[in-house]
Amino acid sequence: TKEVTGGFELYQRNWDAVNSMRTAMMSTDQNIIPNVNTTVAGAYLQWSRQFTDRLRLTTGVRLDTANMYARANTIDLNLFEAYKGAANLERRDTNPSANARVNYGLTGSWEAFAGVGTTVRLPDAQERFFNQRRMGSDWVGNPALAPTRNTEASAGLTFRRRGFYLKPLLFLSGLDNYVAIHNQARIFPRPLVMNTMARSYTGVDARIHGGEVSWGLPAGSRWLLSGGASYARGSKDAEPELGIFNTNLPEMPPLKVRTALRYGNRIWFAEAEGVAANAQRLADTDLGETPTAGYAIANLKFGLHVKRMTLTLGVDNLFDRYYREHLSFQ
Repeated sequence: TKEVTGGFELYQRNWDAVNSMRTAMMSTDQNIIPNVNTTVAGAYLQWSRQFTDRLRLTTGVRLDTANMYARANTIDLNLFEAYKGAANLERRDTNPSANARVNYGLTGSWEAFAGVGTTVRLPDAQERFFNQRRMGSDWVGNPALAPTRNTEASAGLTFRRRGFYLKPLLFLSGLDNYVAIHNQARIFPRPLVMNTMARSYTGVDARIHGGEVSWGLPAGSRWLLSGGASYARGSKDAEPELGIFNTNLPEMPPLKVRTALRYGNRIWFAEAEGVAANAQRLADTDLGETPTAGYAIANLKFGLHVKRMTLTLGVDNLFDRYYREHLSFQ
């Protein structure tokens, strides 16, 4: 059997932000995201065919075109010119995407799958047009920032028998022009730009690899034991001339494991869950990230089925453990 699906997408996003500072002696307003319009149009086509009882192939293609421009007529171009050497406030990007996936049944219980794909992530208005003077260090976007292209391959297995399932997966991702935050030195002197350094954005080559596994084991008609684990390792190329010395990608989560036991019937359910995370020592010290310790917490959840609705009450971190997730919020 064959199946063909197609579609079209069109959306526009506007982002306008003003930073205001009021003191007894002065008042300043900065249009830090200068009324930026992002208009994206895309079309896609997906084709799937079941060749035999065991073999299925799915492929897809997509084309997107995007136009981004700053609408504010009072924007200060000095920061862009001082740190980036250019102040182009409009950019159009047209990018293709494609993917292919094959599923093959090895036995009645085991199925193997593998896929490869390439797609893009468009830089947002903040990454391209942010514009803020600050004490000590400015913050400026990069109008010439190119989209990030992600080319990824993945493979895994699925096992199902008598209600038990197991699904391990491995992936490898190559990121061209990954949007990295860095400390940008001033290139040219410009009026009122007194600082010599700014927080900014640039494109670097990066990689992420890792895997995950999920599983579930029913015990009778009302009990379910389930869990999973995930891990990802991200690295980027060093660019000393751009102030990028550390090769660790920021905000990467460490190894994380989850196990849950649920009891339920048609009226209500209850679930106890344990979550454990390993320490994360692969921090991006260029951005001030610090290592975080590992932790383990317990969560509870109760639910009530009322006709077509489910009411849920949950308590996270039941024993009030103190912990930190590895997120720097850069």
